[in-house]
Amino acid sequence: MYEYKGITTNNLKDISVEFKDNEIIFIGGASGSGKSSLAFDTIAAISESEYGTLVKDNKVAVKYRIKEYGNVLVAATLKQLNFNVNPRSIILTYFGLYPHLANILSQFTGMDAGSFSLNGPHRCKKCNGLGYIDVIDELSIVDPTRSIEEMPFRCWDTSYINFFSQLLHKFCQEQKLDETKKICELSESTRELLLRGKGEKKYKISYNLSGRKRTKTSPYIGPILGMELGMKDMFGMNVEKFSKASICPECKGSRLIPKVYNSRVIDEVDVNYILTQSMDLVSEVLKSIHKNSKEGIKYSCEQIIRFIDFCKRLNVSYLNFSRGISTLSGGELQRLRMVQLSLGKLKNLLIVLDEPTSSLNPKEVAAMVSIVLELKKNNTVIVVDHNKELRGIADRTYFLGPRGGVYGGELINESDYLKMQEYQPFPLKKSKTEAKPITLKSDYVNYSGNFYIYIGTLNALSGASGIGKTTILRDILPSQLESYQYITQKPIRGNRNSTVATYTKLSDEVRNYYAIKTKKSKKIFSLFQDGACPKCGGKGSIIVGELYNEQLFIDCEECEGTGYRKDTLKELVDGININDFLNQSIDEIIEKNISVTKKFDWTVRLLKKMGLSHLSLNQKISSLSGGENQRIKLSQALGEGRTKIYGLDEPSKGLGRNEMIDLIKVIYENIEEKGRTFIVSEHNPEFLGLCEHRYELQKKDENVVLVKQ
Repeated sequence: MYEYKGITTNNLKDISVEFKDNEIIFIGGASGSGKSSLAFDTIAAISESEYGTLVKDNKVAVKYRIKEYGNVLVAATLKQLNFNVNPRSIILTYFGLYPHLANILSQFTGMDAGSFSLNGPHRCKKCNGLGYIDVIDELSIVDPTRSIEEMPFRCWDTSYINFFSQLLHKFCQEQKLDETKKICELSESTRELLLRGKGEKKYKISYNLSGRKRTKTSPYIGPILGMELGMKDMFGMNVEKFSKASICPECKGSRLIPKVYNSRVIDEVDVNYILTQSMDLVSEVLKSIHKNSKEGIKYSCEQIIRFIDFCKRLNVSYLNFSRGISTLSGGELQRLRMVQLSLGKLKNLLIVLDEPTSSLNPKEVAAMVSIVLELKKNNTVIVVDHNKELRGIADRTYFLGPRGGVYGGELINESDYLKMQEYQPFPLKKSKTEAKPITLKSDYVNYSGNFYIYIGTLNALSGASGIGKTTILRDILPSQLESYQYITQKPIRGNRNSTVATYTKLSDEVRNYYAIKTKKSKKIFSLFQDGACPKCGGKGSIIVGELYNEQLFIDCEECEGTGYRKDTLKELVDGININDFLNQSIDEIIEKNISVTKKFDWTVRLLKKMGLSHLSLNQKISSLSGGENQRIKLSQALGEGRTKIYGLDEPSKGLGRNEMIDLIKVIYENIEEKGRTFIVSEHNPEFLGLCEHRYELQKKDENVVLVKQ
């Protein structure tokens, strides 16, 4: 029996848990209730610490808090996040398949095994072995909703717009083009002329720049041509902003020189095929090679085929061996690492999984459940999830709640938790709205068929993981929709001192509030100005050393970790100082009926509607759960007011049923009151059932088609 007693890590409230070898332990609960604090920050962290004392000279940072624990297992943690940023790291190398594939290719091409190295002399010179290059993205440059006279080129909508508007007008007059037409209404030759053409005649143009009159003589140079020529003046501005990664035309994505990637392996199959086609297709080639090969080659084939077979079970075999690890979603990388664990030789591990079913459709969930059961045979498995199928196979379950943050961290009864997740259904209002056509074009997904976004309602995209939903939200829609914002599940970027208040900009509102109420300068309430503690500079902590490239901190004794100067903390409003105000939960602020500013009051009430009232304004961004993270980002986006269309990537991920319903209510409130439009990528059947318009992406042959549900 493995016992952990008196855990107080983060928001956990003196809880104790236990489990045995070869069990599946399910940890559920509300978003932010402490699930990750228990599984990752305590149980897995203790295993890492104990192992670290053996291999790191006892220099292991301890962040968990616990009264007592006994024996522990060596842990392998698989989170739903991908922090890999190395563009040269690919599936082939990351998962140790390169030696096997190089052995096979060397045998059948007659080339040295080192010839296939992506870091060696045979890497593609054009892309330097990356497999892609940056190219000008026409879809992001052209605004299809504007006519020529309305300036349809986004890259020219800059401080030089006065110059470009006149230049475009004069060129259209010379070419006798109808300026009332939109780009999409022009012939292909006219479109090319405007985008990539160069006029022979020079125009003298007087224009305004920052309130000053200027004059420039220039021929017409199309926006794409100006960028492609690498011009150093205004024609070549913002090239990076209007570029996208595209498969390298020289190596065709193989990352190798033509001499190598064109080498025939078997029949009509060359090296490029092996590296760039899906693992599904490559598997058939390897099976053919396996039949008529020597023992050494047979073994290499078997190792790769086994890897692919497991990938098929978890539906990631659509990937190719040259796919960069940094381009994988957190769910894709997690499933590939599960394949690696399943095939590995290490046994008796403690495997800790972070919401393994959250990015999967119902069919894929069944495969994940079977893999978890297989892992249990030789290991002990902890899963943090909401899925009832995983809960059903667990040997032991723990639920945390009753809510998130300061209101969570307690062990609660399973039946009580499930009762909390019940909700009253609400009717959906059917609306007659404009359907906006979207052109689906991507270097990585072969889309077929039409996609229409219905304005002023909730649209949904569903389908198998990796089929191309995120590509539409992240890559395609920004280039074809005005006033569009894509919101991911990726963590908010910030430093270790970033808080809910600083991210939402509510800290500015609170500083102004305290300055007005105390009749003092707002600078004395700022951690970056006069209010900062002189010893720690407003950070609240001091660096005391470094451990394996990670800085170690202790609370500043001068300010007791607040970051504020002592004189600042003496300034009170309604009996509390600014630090205590920010440390209140949003619930407390609302219950006390504290009115700060119109923006502040609106934002905290929105956060409450979204199920985030358990957070304090001083809560560190780095401590937020995935579900809290995206809702905080959405609240900030909704508060800015300028955006009309939002793309949300798996908004129900990490949420219980009640939290999901709270989010959907906020979405429909914004649709009805502000005419906003939402497009979500989602797997959750309950969430999908509450969307007014739904498309399912389906694979047919080599194409992805969108089927209206």
